[in-house]
Amino acid sequence: MTTDDRPSRSALKRAVQKFEQTVLAVIKLTQAEFKAAPLCDEWREEFVLIRGLKACTARQRQIRHLTGVLKREPELVTSLDEYLEHRGASSQMHTRIFHDLEQLRDRICDPATSEEAIREAGEQFEALDLRALSRLASSVIQSSDKRASREIFKRLRKASD
Repeated sequence: MTTDDRPSRSALKRAVQKFEQTVLAVIKLTQAEFKAAPLCDEWREEFVLIRGLKACTARQRQIRHLTGVLKREPELVTSLDEYLEHRGASSQMHTRIFHDLEQLRDRICDPATSEEAIREAGEQFEALDLRALSRLASSVIQSSDKRASREIFKRLRKASD
């Protein structure tokens, strides 16, 4: 193998950093997300060991060790990266929907746009009780009722699911 065939030291360092970022991302997953991750029992035990360690030298040593071992398992790293990417996209979609519902709620609670927003919500969500939504909106408009505002959001979120 000539020197031209091997990757540069910088390229190797970037690859190791990518593996380490994948390990750190898996460690930071919530318990439910971690259970759904595509890991065999052996790898799951390794990650559980690291997740149980406090942020200290031992944890960093285990992360480096696992990163080194993962270099020899590119299929696992690829599947983990795909899982993390899909999870991120799903989270972004949920956040966008959440913000859209918040904006609709704010428009329903605004006296200038309330009627139009209620009509739009009725068209968008057929299961929504428009009479109750109008009653809640008038309560928010007349007395700045925060409980009614939260109830509007709950009903919008339930209808969107």
